[in-house]
Amino acid sequence: MAAAERAQTDATLARVARGYHARVIEPVKSAKHGGEWISSLERLVPRALWQAPINSITAPVLLDAMIDLYRRVLETASRIPQRLDVIFADAQFHSVCLITVRSKSMAPLAHRFWDSFLSTAPCCNCPHGLACLGNP
Repeated sequence: MAAAERAQTDATLARVARGYHARVIEPVKSAKHGGEWISSLERLVPRALWQAPINSITAPVLLDAMIDLYRRVLETASRIPQRLDVIFADAQFHSVCLITVRSKSMAPLAHRFWDSFLSTAPCCNCPHGLACLGNP
């Protein structure tokens, strides 16, 4: 196996993200904000995805992760696709990732799914689901 192929195989999402963080984020963010940037990815991206080779991550797998993320942490969910997008773009630029996966473009799909789920979810025996919470 050639060195370039080995580098692509060894390039997990976690390694690529940490490398991007060290090279691009740490120099411009405060220690607190830089730490939050990478730790939110480490906490919220599913472990199987985080440890997967970046070249093996497909759009459907990433969309499933985004939907799960919107279910768990709606507030933070919007930041994760933005961070993943710059990580994937940087990996492509440096020829570490050969496929195009744009998590940010999938965020509206995941958000639409979540909105649909909220509008039909049962809420304390309310026939309107959670949609009624904002409409007394």
